[in-house]
Amino acid sequence: MIKINTHYARLVRRPKGFLFTLALLVGVCSLTGLSGCSKMTTTPEPVSNAPTAAPQGSSTAAQNLPGAVPAGLASLGEYGENIYDAAKSMKWTEAEAKLDALKRAIQESAVDNKRAELQGIVVSLENSMAKRDQSATMRESNQVTLISAELAASYHPKVPADVARLDYDGRELEIWSRANDISKLKATAQDMRQTWDRLEPEVKSHNGTAQAQKFGKLITETDRARSVAQYQKLARPILDEVDNLEKVFENAGQ
Repeated sequence: MIKINTHYARLVRRPKGFLFTLALLVGVCSLTGLSGCSKMTTTPEPVSNAPTAAPQGSSTAAQNLPGAVPAGLASLGEYGENIYDAAKSMKWTEAEAKLDALKRAIQESAVDNKRAELQGIVVSLENSMAKRDQSATMRESNQVTLISAELAASYHPKVPADVARLDYDGRELEIWSRANDISKLKATAQDMRQTWDRLEPEVKSHNGTAQAQKFGKLITETDRARSVAQYQKLARPILDEVDNLEKVFENAGQ
């Protein structure tokens, strides 16, 4: 043991010789692949100014940064809303023109596993427009808005996808009030409550406290609604306030 320690001491006093010996041994191990060499361990000298490792979860955080939704994909919801408004006003020529634009947008956009569903909606819209079926056209076109919101969510847009979902739900209140379907209206109200519970903290964090209070009151009234007439009365104010929710996020940081 004494001899080993004395030898080690000599190596420490002669660091260049020690490093040369170590480098030679590592080179031999690399060339020969000796199994015994794998048991050798060395402790590297600390490296100054070395880059630090990325914080845990940093890649996820980067993925959650606001991003731009591809133009073609963003246009899907816009065309769906255009068709809805045109059908509501019985402007069928305009609705047909927007349907053609919607078809092109579906072909040119990355719509993932929603392509077949969107194409099915297009077929339904063609049939309902040919029959001048206002209610069916409004229902089908509003589904395009919902699908567009779901697809846009993965891009973490500046205006959260839940704002578009509330826009969709506001139109659902119009649709099912016209159809006098109280069960659909109640289901829509429940969906609105869940969506708003997710979105409200984001609105407030973007200096939208006043707007959050206004919209929160409408959601509370929707929770309490019991008749078709009550739901119908709330549909337009909700759609108007959704536009104001969009502005909260669009104007953030300006």
